[in-house]
Amino acid sequence: MTEIIKTTSIAKWVAQADDIILRSNSNTRLLFRPLICDNLQDSGANITGCFIVQKKWRNDNWEEYKDIAISDLKKWEWLKLELHSKEILTLLDSFEKLKQIYSQYWVRYWETEFHISDQNIDGILEKLSVFEDKWLILDALSRLDISQLENIESLVSINRFKRSKEEMERNMENSDEKWFWQPLFKREAWILSQIFSAPFVFVDDEFFVWWKRGNNQGWVFTDYLFQNSITKNIAFIEVKTPIAELVRKTTYRWKKDTDNNAVYAVSDELSWAINQLLNQKKTFLQKQDSLEESDKFTYNTRCILISWDTNSLTEWQLKSFELYRSSLKDVEIITFNELLKKIQNLLELFSWESWKTEEFIEDIPF
Repeated sequence: MTEIIKTTSIAKWVAQADDIILRSNSNTRLLFRPLICDNLQDSGANITGCFIVQKKWRNDNWEEYKDIAISDLKKWEWLKLELHSKEILTLLDSFEKLKQIYSQYWVRYWETEFHISDQNIDGILEKLSVFEDKWLILDALSRLDISQLENIESLVSINRFKRSKEEMERNMENSDEKWFWQPLFKREAWILSQIFSAPFVFVDDEFFVWWKRGNNQGWVFTDYLFQNSITKNIAFIEVKTPIAELVRKTTYRWKKDTDNNAVYAVSDELSWAINQLLNQKKTFLQKQDSLEESDKFTYNTRCILISWDTNSLTEWQLKSFELYRSSLKDVEIITFNELLKKIQNLLELFSWESWKTEEFIEDIPF
């Protein structure tokens, strides 16, 4: 049996989930209306909500019966809400499902459906992840052949690649840099690691390059700090949005777009972002001694800008952008559609069709 839980975002960091029906008859019902939220003070406390009593009216619609504020109660008045053991069990079970949804997917934008089933593979893996006697799982895995373990790892990796790719594709019109794109790349830092040919790993997000004490002015920080796991050289990564303007819409001097002499100037947003990265690098180099960051080295530190989508550009706009990008010495620009292509290449490398063989199917341990 599959249970479907729907969530609808009502703010940048809050989503309302389906009502949890605790008690119901032909005329009245008691429910809990849960909210999933990003709690900055306590990351484990992310489910809130309220109890609601509803009455069914003649049009068969359920409506809230009465809104009572505790602060309005008189000295001789009081409220009592009694829950039966089965209702408490229903509430706790629903809370656990919502917490698992948040731990895996965070607060999703717009309306999202989650299909929960104990009989599908997601349910099996979920149970394994919270299984207390993990040594039993490790013992079972240790008895598998190395090729079987690699197959399981490949299945998990493929699912993660697909999910990240689909989430990025759904949000290519999303301009929310701070509350969507930056948390996404923090959660899926492996995406940004694909930029590098050397083994760079995620170190920190919103890494403070320099700050002034006593007030919030003068802070300089980068969206992400990556570091070569071998040489300890660092890299600054700044993320913008896919819908920012990349090049200007009018040509320079030449009116016809098809003329070989027609070129486009880059947008102000691109120029600002490049200078922002260069300033981060300059500030870090100047303040490096006083920062006491002995484990971070700057051997011609790389600056990488993630933004824009070239799919909307004309052939001649794309030419101007590529001419400009290729001429940059200190900043590397990677577009969102290029990142998506890198994920697609990984999917093709690990795709089912590329390693589905009769021998492998016989080796699957379930």
